[in-house]
Parts: sequence; C-alpha cells; structure tokens
Amino acid sequence: MNPFDLHPEIKINSKKQKKHLTFVKIRSIIENKMKEIGDKQTPRWGYNSRDVTSMFKEVMYEMEKSCH
Repeated sequence: MNPFDLHPEIKINSKKQKKHLTFVKIRSIIENKMKEIGDKQTPRWGYNSRDVTSMFKEVMYEMEKSCH
C-alpha cells in the first residue's frame, strides 16, 4: 500500500483537457477573417492602425474561443 495514494472512496473530478489549435484550425480562422474583410467595402481612405489592431484582436478572440 502506497501512503501517497488517495483513499479508494475519494472521487476526484478529472480536469478539463485543454484544446490545442492545429495549423488547419488557425488557417481556417484567418481565411474566414480575410473573406469577411474582402466582402466589406474598403473605407474611402483605407484602413488605419486601429482598424488593423481591431481585426487582429478579433482573430485572437476566435482562436481563444476555439481553445475553450
């Protein structure tokens, strides 16, 4: 008998397994965002740094959402 083993009557809930993003899933998320951007009309004066930052944040959010 190992003194470090838990008592047989003690039930432990297993931890949730973390999901891993595959290259295919990452590529899919980025391709979807590119299509979404391509379908929209480009602003008259183009995209500024805030627009691009916002787009990247949306991509990161989609990746994070896919991990949980």
